[in-house]
Amino acid sequence: MKCCVYTVLVGGYEHLNEQPVASRSQLPFICLTDDHALRSESRDCRVVEPLFPQDPIPASAT
Repeated sequence: MKCCVYTVLVGGYEHLNEQPVASRSQLPFICLTDDHALRSESRDCRVVEPLFPQDPIPASAT
């Protein structure tokens, strides 16, 4: 079984919170985002295309 810790940030209405525990964890910490410029010290940021680009709230839940 594969596991990870992830968050989804689309639409630019929230900031990414760094997770210091990630450096002590064996789980990958991932951020799915539509922001090509987003960088993180504790998460692997992966760019995605939102399913609902006009409405970022449901896009974050998909």
